[in-house]
Amino acid sequence: MTRLWHPKVSWILLVSLVACPGALATAQNAVKTPAAKNVVEKTTTPVPRSGWWQKRQEQINANVGKGDAQLLMIGDSITQDWEGKGREVWDKYYGKRHAVNLGIGGDQTQHVLWRLEHGNLDGIHPKLAVLMIGTNNSASNTPEQIAA
Repeated sequence: MTRLWHPKVSWILLVSLVACPGALATAQNAVKTPAAKNVVEKTTTPVPRSGWWQKRQEQINANVGKGDAQLLMIGDSITQDWEGKGREVWDKYYGKRHAVNLGIGGDQTQHVLWRLEHGNLDGIHPKLAVLMIGTNNSASNTPEQIAA
C-alpha cells in the first residue's frame, strides 16, 4: 500500500480526504484481509491518465524543476482552480511563499499517487504540502477505499 508520507516532504496537511468521520481508521482495519486489499488497491495503486493530463503533468514537473518550491498544493480541479478563479488570492497569500500548484482537474487518489512518483517531487524539499484529494473517487469508491 502506498503511504501518504513521502521522504521529500517534511509535513503533509490533509485538508480534505473524505466526508466520513472515522473513515481512515475503518480503512486501516478493512485492508487486513486479502479480499479487502484487492478492493482497496483501486484507490492506492498509482495509475496515470492520458491526453491533456500528460501535458499538465509535464507542465507541473517543469514548474517544480524551477526549484525553491516551499509550499505544495496537491489535488484535483479544486486545487488547480487556484490558477484561474483563485489567482488573486493565490498571488496574495501563497505566491510569496514559493508555492507550486500540483492540481489536475479530475484526478483521483491513484492519479495523484502516480504523479508524486513520476516527477512532481523531484529535486525539491518543500516545508509543507497541502493535500486535497478524494472528491473524484466518491462516485465509485467507498469512504474506506478512498481513505486507504
